[in-house]
Amino acid sequence: MTDWIEVDPSAVSKDERTEIRGVEIRVGLSPYDIPEGVRGYYDKASGRLVIEFKYLDGDEPKEDVVDQNEEVSLLVGKHSNCLYEIRVNVDKIKAETVHVKLALPKIDRVLNQLASRGGSRRRYYEVAKAVLSEKADDLVAEPG
Repeated sequence: MTDWIEVDPSAVSKDERTEIRGVEIRVGLSPYDIPEGVRGYYDKASGRLVIEFKYLDGDEPKEDVVDQNEEVSLLVGKHSNCLYEIRVNVDKIKAETVHVKLALPKIDRVLNQLASRGGSRRRYYEVAKAVLSEKADDLVAEPG
């Protein structure tokens, strides 16, 4: 298993500016909602590329979200909806080597589906996508 790679919060989450009744307001995410670390590895037992996210307080019940093609599954916080784990089925995507960049389009599709459900949680999935884009070169795993 690989070591945790530190995530710079300012690089992956920008405040949003909005105006309400003539007053400009900046809205940002809590440090508890931005991953402080990410790591990726190949799990031989399941045949999946696993990408994990670590948060300041990650002690909450989690639930699985599986996409319809079963290529990508997610583990999200039951109450927070924070993304804790992405699992890419290497056999389903027919990959011989596993690199996060190869799986990004499929991961993006699933994260976009979650984000389209609306609400404030959309920003959490955008942050996860930014983390993956920024750290993709460091998240390499080889089957075997």
